Formats: sequence, C-alpha cells, structure tokens
Amino acid sequence: SDQETEMSGLITRPREGDSFQKLAEAMGEGVLWLRGSSLRWANPAAEMIFGLGPAELTGRQLSELLGLSTAEHLQSRLQSLSSGQTTLPLSEVSFPRAEGEPGTIELSAARLSGCTDEWVLVFRDIHERRKAAEEHKAMELRVQQAQKLESLGVLAGGIAHDFNNLLMTILGNSSLALLDLPSSAAARKSIEQIETAAIRAAGLANQLLTYSGKNRFILQSVRISQLVEEMVQLLQVSISKKVVLQYRLEQDLPPAELEPTQIRQVIMNLVTNASEAIGEHEGLIIVKTGTMEADRDFLDSCYLGDQLLPGPYIFLEVSDNGCGLDPETQAKIFDPFFTTKFAGRGLGLAAVLGIMRSHRGAVQVASLPGQPTRFKIFLPPSRDTSAVGIEPARSGGLVNWRGQGLVLVVDDEEGVRKVVKMILEEYGFSILTADDGWEALEIFKAHTAEITAVILDLTMPHLDGLKTFQELRRLRPDVKVILTSGYSEEEAVSRFVGAGLAGFIQKPFNAVGLLEKMRQILETAT
Repeated sequence: SDQETEMSGLITRPREGDSFQKLAEAMGEGVLWLRGSSLRWANPAAEMIFGLGPAELTGRQLSELLGLSTAEHLQSRLQSLSSGQTTLPLSEVSFPRAEGEPGTIELSAARLSGCTDEWVLVFRDIHERRKAAEEHKAMELRVQQAQKLESLGVLAGGIAHDFNNLLMTILGNSSLALLDLPSSAAARKSIEQIETAAIRAAGLANQLLTYSGKNRFILQSVRISQLVEEMVQLLQVSISKKVVLQYRLEQDLPPAELEPTQIRQVIMNLVTNASEAIGEHEGLIIVKTGTMEADRDFLDSCYLGDQLLPGPYIFLEVSDNGCGLDPETQAKIFDPFFTTKFAGRGLGLAAVLGIMRSHRGAVQVASLPGQPTRFKIFLPPSRDTSAVGIEPARSGGLVNWRGQGLVLVVDDEEGVRKVVKMILEEYGFSILTADDGWEALEIFKAHTAEITAVILDLTMPHLDGLKTFQELRRLRPDVKVILTSGYSEEEAVSRFVGAGLAGFIQKPFNAVGLLEKMRQILETAT
C-alpha cells in the first residue's frame, strides 16, 4: 500500500520533516528506503556514495544501482528472513561505478515496521578502506620477502664462511702434496681429483656468498647480447635435444654494468632451469634481450625491484613452454637448496637472485601451472657507453721459489692455521700462529722487529681483522699484512681503503696461490 499511515514499531516510512528523515539526512552513512525492488527515498550520503542526485535515485530499481546478480542475491536474503526477523546483519556488497572502477559498501538492513516488502538499507563506503588494506597487505608481503631474503642470506653467508675454512684444509693439503709429488707418482691422479673436487666445492661456496650479497665484483661495461652470443654452443649442449633454443637478441643495446662470469652463470642457470621445466617433451626456449622503461609500480612487482629507481633498464628474458609454476612453488624458487627435482642442488635460482642483488638489478617471474614461464632480469645501463672486451680467465703457473723470514699466521680456524703453516714452512719460512686478534698482538709485541709478514683473517671473534690490523700498524707502521677472507676482495678490503694492506688472498686458496702472493709481497718490499 502507498498509504503513509503511521505504524507501530521501531522503524517507519521516512516522511518529510519527521525525526527519522532528519536523523537520516544528518548521518554520514548512506540510507535507502526500498519497497520491493524499487528505491523510494535516499539521504544525501547515499547520493554522494553512488554519485547520483535525488531524482536519479528515486524510483530506480535496485538492480540498476547494484547490478542484477548482486541485487537479486540481496533481495533473496531479505525475503528469506522469517517473519520474526527484522534485520539483516552487516555484509559486503560490490557495485559498478559510473567511472568504471567497482565500489564496495558495507550494508545492513531493517524491515519497516508492519511491512513485508519494505526495508531501510544503511551502508558505508569501504572502497578506500579496502584499497588501503590491500596496499598494506602488499607492503607487508614485500617486507616479509625482504626479511626472508635477508635471513636466508645471513644463513647462506655463515654456511659459506665455515665451508670455505674446511675447504682450505682440503685444498691446501692436496695442492701441497701435488707440489711435492713427482709427475710419475701413482697417487698423483687421486690427489688431483681431490683438488678438483675442492675447487668445485669452493665454487659452490662462492654461490652461497653471492646469494648472501657478500660477494661483490669488479663490474665492466659489457653488451649483454654479445655475452649471450658467446655462450650459444655451451647453452645448446646443456639442454635436452628435444628442445629448440631460439635467440631474439637486440644488437644495438647500450652496455650494462656487469661481471661477465657471474652473468654467464645467470644465463646458464635460467636456460637449464627452462629445459628442466620442459622435461622429456618437445619444447621451445626463447632467449631475448632488449631495453625497457620501468616505472615504480613495475619495479615493486619484481624481486629486488623495490631497491631500484624508475628509469631505463636493459633486460634479458628466458621463456619456455614447460609445465609452469603454481603460486606455492613460485614463492620458494629463490630459496637456497629448494628444488622441485627428485635430486638436485636447487641452488641455481638462489644464485641468480644473489648475483642480481650484487649487480643492483632485479628479477621478474611470470608463471602459472600449465602455462609458459618467463624469467626476466633487469640491469642498469652503463654510464660508460663504450663496451669493453671480455677477457678470458688466466691460470697461474706453478711457483719455483723459496722464501725466508718469520711469518705470523692469524686465523681462528685451527685447520687453516695448520695448512698455511705447513705450506710456508715447506718453502723456507719460519711460522708463528695465533687463533685470535688478542693473541696475535701479544705475539707481535714479542717479535716486532723479526716478523717479515702477517697473514691475517678478516672474520674472527673477540678482535676482528680490521681492529687487529690497526693495532699492528700502530705498533709497526711498515709491517706487511696480507688479508684473507672467503669474501671477494672488493667486499673484504672495503673497510681497509687507504690503510696500507700489503695484499689480499681469497679463501679457499691452494699452495701455489699462497706462495705466489708471498713472493709478490716480499719482492715488492725489496
């Protein structure tokens, strides 16, 4: 009935000038009077939320306001209430806005007193609140990812440090044995295999340090397409024979700041990973290079991208038509030792992330189960537009040399001290050892004038390498100190700039490397 007769109950139809209408007009929440499916009255807040005037709201169907499916669902819920129920609890409702972006309201309803098909709807706009909550959740996920990477990096760095010290004992003793054994010795081949295995293990430890972000490199200005072209044959033999490898390389790319050996490892890991995703099936891997302009939103969607500035980037993309990744697997692919294979190290992608961190780059992953997967790495362009040639690695020859003098070896690992002592004593030196900085200073004070050189570990408890070095230089400014560390030279000596280090040697080193370093330092001194 359209009669406006007063009815008993908590809520009655709003009428011009009555207390309910005055209250509703003053409310910040929207209020609608609904008869059946038709809107009969709206307060100013409702007009503002829906962006419509009084004339546009009055008489409009609920489906025109909320959309057909939402309106039908809401009316179904209202009609399903028993005669004893008069209110509908809070619920979230989405509706199409005129400007295209959907809106969201939090809505409750109350039946008008004495009526079965008339309702007052009270709601508030929660779109901005929902949007802010989603942004806050996304930020929390980024923070959690950063904390996860940091904690895993600390773990990886700690493992690599201890691993390197163990490898020092293996590599030092095996290389010393090889120097002593004649070429015809029956045991020589076995010891060479031990040395080779130790060198490969040292490479694994280096990957862990790279993941931890503690291995920095001397960056060169290199064109990444040239790097890929040099690897074509190597990549081809590293993948399944059923997989076709295609290249889409942009030739006029500006050079990027990179360390060639490490980026080769990234390319190899991504291509090998793509081949394993295809498995025993026929498939296609595409390696692509190019440039792009990355904005803030795009960088925030990448791993490590939140640390970069918007601007131009050089990219390398490896895509495959393999099995794809589900979200749970994708969240773990950069964890050290995580693997989806039955057996394997699972370190490849973890190393990729560490290398990109060291290169101030980023990684984007796009993948869904059963769909192609795309890994894309981004590197900042070089300020130097002239690319340099890529120098091949050179191996040093054996040392045919003997030294003399008193050397102080300072390291908290007994195995390292023993093997360094054995190598140097074998080649003419007298050795003193100390297991921490405090002991080293006491020994140095007792033999200040006699000591020819000090071999000093960077990372030690109680008194670290830097503070020990500073005290040694204070006691004798011309003392020759060779710093040792599992970290790269750039990372290890960064705090010693201008302090007067005589040299650096990275762990794990073999007998030849140590003796060559000693010869270099002592010949320079003379």
